[in-house]
Amino acid sequence: MKKLLSFGLALCLLLTIGVAEVIGHHHQTTLTLYSQEDLVSQRVLNAFTKETGISVEYCLLGSDKAAGDPTGCDLLLADTEVLQELLAEDQLADLDESLLEQRAAIDEAYLGLAFDPDNRYTAPALWTTMGLLYSPARTDTRVTGWVNLFDGRLEGQILMPSDSRTAFSVALAALGLDVNTQQPEDIAAAASYLSQQQPQVAAYCSQEQLEAAFASGKAVLAPCCAGTAIAIMAKLPELSFVIPSEGSWRTLYSYAIPAASQQQEAAHALLDFLCRKENLAKNGAYSGYSTPSSQAYDLLDSAWQANPLAYPDPEQVGQFPILLGQEGQLRAERQVRWLLIQESMELETTAQHRDELVPESHTNQEE
Repeated sequence: MKKLLSFGLALCLLLTIGVAEVIGHHHQTTLTLYSQEDLVSQRVLNAFTKETGISVEYCLLGSDKAAGDPTGCDLLLADTEVLQELLAEDQLADLDESLLEQRAAIDEAYLGLAFDPDNRYTAPALWTTMGLLYSPARTDTRVTGWVNLFDGRLEGQILMPSDSRTAFSVALAALGLDVNTQQPEDIAAAASYLSQQQPQVAAYCSQEQLEAAFASGKAVLAPCCAGTAIAIMAKLPELSFVIPSEGSWRTLYSYAIPAASQQQEAAHALLDFLCRKENLAKNGAYSGYSTPSSQAYDLLDSAWQANPLAYPDPEQVGQFPILLGQEGQLRAERQVRWLLIQESMELETTAQHRDELVPESHTNQEE
């Protein structure tokens, strides 16, 4: 009996030591999370640390820490084109389904995309629609669609995206072409359309620069994703947002684990935590972007559920493709054409506005 008791005490002691070692190991672990935009609530990350003991260093791509390398982290949150390119270069890790029970909360409509048909590499997190942000008080023009960016009635008062994928998608949509086209002639047509548009453009800028441009009165109309529009209109309620009559698309942001991560198991734990329906809902409310989970949507308060920018008519949204962008050589060709367009603009109005468009960090109020 004493031997059994001694054995039991010894076993308990070993188990206690083992648990302590695991907890101690977690407390020494720090994961890096890179996000293309500020889409993750620090409160959610703090809750993960409290639950697991694993610290999370959260950085935006383009920051000094990220240094422009999306693979130098343990978990990445980026749009489909970034992930598509990394996957083509074998830089994403296979996800272990046995460690991702919470991914079941994501709706089927956002799974099985063409670049990741078996959901082996990505877990959708947020989506947003692209539309038009404009100032009704500063124009008599009725803004209804992409055509308003090209018809010449707002010359010198339009801002266009500085990234090639969004700019070309706008032009493709205005021309009635597929935003996910893989046809070189479509990219050439979009490039020509963007070149013809140049005299109407005040500046090419990022989404982060739009608030400053509208606040200063330098812009009347700009393509803008709904998530960014929500944040801007909270500060500038005189602005309006419309989904173009010609149709739009959805930009999807998903999580992925870079193959170079040395902390795959811990990265899976963070990914699984972020895929919990309550955390999908919290990050949706924090970012102003929309959740790909109907279970998470049900947890949002009624004001968010009724917000037409975050959650437009489901039938309408269902007709909008998820933006994948171009692949390989065609993407490189698109980027070269875009560089030539930007280099050739040389407009006095553009130069004037470019100095005035000071980037502002995309900040959000915690939910």
